Amino acid sequence: MREQGWISLHRKILDNPLFKDPQALTLWVYLLLRANHSDTKALVGNKAIPVKRGEFITGRKSLATSTGINESKIQRLLKLFENEHQIKQQTFTKYRLISIANYSQYQDKEQRKNSKRTANEQQVNTDNNGNNGNNGNNGNNGNKNDYVIPDGINRNSWTEWEEFRKDKKKKISNKAAVKQFELLLKHTKEEQQQIIDKSIQNDYQGLFELKGDNNENSKGHNDRKSPAQRTAEAIQREFG
Repeated sequence: MREQGWISLHRKILDNPLFKDPQALTLWVYLLLRANHSDTKALVGNKAIPVKRGEFITGRKSLATSTGINESKIQRLLKLFENEHQIKQQTFTKYRLISIANYSQYQDKEQRKNSKRTANEQQVNTDNNGNNGNNGNNGNNGNKNDYVIPDGINRNSWTEWEEFRKDKKKKISNKAAVKQFELLLKHTKEEQQQIIDKSIQNDYQGLFELKGDNNENSKGHNDRKSPAQRTAEAIQREFG
């Protein structure tokens, strides 16, 4: 099995005319993948050959076999890469030493950036995992909420309720959330929507049971009307 890992591929390769040649692109990516990421030694026959970072030992036939490109095209492409200062190559009787130009300039820079980003992502994940483990505690560890929304809760409605309380600058405490979940779970999700709508429309700071389905539904319907609509209806009842 070949050594596992990854390489950086700069986006400016899109501006290189070689990008439009599938075989040239294949060979170039293969060279990048084969280049050693650290100094090492390669055994050629009975001799250990020093190979630096960004270099590797190969042969035209080996490259052709690995990439599916015929040997003559391999030779032309390697010469082209060399003329474009993308590689340097030294040919010997039994092998060819290829060096990727500016290997460290691109690989080191991108890998440091990626390593830093990965480390930051891992830290965020660690922090989130720690906070999840503290769900139910009163302490605020930076999560949006200190509680877990249980199954059976109308999440869309609950989000509206959270936003309403947030706008009022009165975040729902863990203790209050637990009690409100207990209330809501006694009802269907449609009824949960009605309960939350009622509290928002009446500027309540808590959630309360619906009293009298018919009357409450009628009241809920009226509550959703604008003041102008309610005034017009009252005038109609009075003088209609």
